[in-house]
Amino acid sequence: MRIGIDAHILGKGKGGVERVVHHMVRLLPEFLPEENFTVFVNRRYEPPFGPRANVRYRRLPVADPLLQRSVILPWLARQERLDLLHVQRAAPPGLCAKLVVHVHDLLPLTAPQDHRGFRDGLVRRLTPGSLRRADRVLTVSESVAGEIRHRFPEVVRKVAAIPNGIEAELFRPKPPGAPRAAVHSRLGLDGPYVLYLGALMARKNLEVAIRGFGRLRESLPADARPEKPKLVLAGMSRSDDYVAGLRALAEQAAPGAVCFAGFIHDAECVALLQHAGVFLAPSRGEGFDLPALEAMSCAVPVLASDIPVHRELLGYDALFFPPDRPERLAGELQRLLTRDDLRAQLAQRGVARAARFTWESAMQRMGGLYQDVFSGPAAAVSAP
Repeated sequence: MRIGIDAHILGKGKGGVERVVHHMVRLLPEFLPEENFTVFVNRRYEPPFGPRANVRYRRLPVADPLLQRSVILPWLARQERLDLLHVQRAAPPGLCAKLVVHVHDLLPLTAPQDHRGFRDGLVRRLTPGSLRRADRVLTVSESVAGEIRHRFPEVVRKVAAIPNGIEAELFRPKPPGAPRAAVHSRLGLDGPYVLYLGALMARKNLEVAIRGFGRLRESLPADARPEKPKLVLAGMSRSDDYVAGLRALAEQAAPGAVCFAGFIHDAECVALLQHAGVFLAPSRGEGFDLPALEAMSCAVPVLASDIPVHRELLGYDALFFPPDRPERLAGELQRLLTRDDLRAQLAQRGVARAARFTWESAMQRMGGLYQDVFSGPAAAVSAP
């Protein structure tokens, strides 16, 4: 079987979707050694893997995503005589191959108020047709699978839910006595802090996070022991205007106590996680939430917004707050920061929960899905 993987996102620093595609390219050829893979990448990407007999790379000659999907990928699929093509979100037209469409969330459709840009508008227009043309619709959680089945009942039997994994060898508990890293010095973090890690964008609900954190700071006595924590917001900005608004809100709600760390590389990310007192996952909507599970893998207790995907992934091993209630966030955060026993319990349970999510398991199941595409009519597939 000749399998094509649309990997144009690699090397762009685009977060969770890029991480999924990276592990697809890393592991699928290993788990399916009899199959031949063509990986379609952008012109600047340099693969970090050694040569593999069943993998070849084709560079996409244009960067424009519309041209890539509408013209270039169908043309290359015919050139490569592909049997199957795996794409992210949007399916190319006129494809002479089986098609797997990977949908990480439906948020541009279900929460358009948080997704107002041109790209999100395009996703709203293209998603329905892409799902209908797909031979399999792959998604990352049962929560998203349920949304797809509800919104597009005609594709119910084509939907497969395969959760993402985490890199347990990278995201691991802090070794005893491990000192803080250079990133802490750079950001001025010499005391306790609460950590958010992810893109700085509207659906992440960072306004509520800042207001709740401000209420927590106000409720603590001036001579609090341990000292009052800081809030660290680490991740790339999607809008300078949005971040400017967050900074203004932070100066009003918690003056001098909110650190905007910017984009953080993996090694710095692990260091920040390992020394955090609490990890905060405040989003109004997610398809999956890798940073929350990575925090659990680092033995950091998690406080998450009470949304379906967080309940699915984090279970009873995190604390939750209603995403529109900053006062509830403040109360749960105070519980975590003042009760060593509760933090220890959640940290221990979180490590065990996070260990269930591995990239190896996800990619083995994905390989099985590829083979299932050719075995007969689609049948609904769910996570175990």
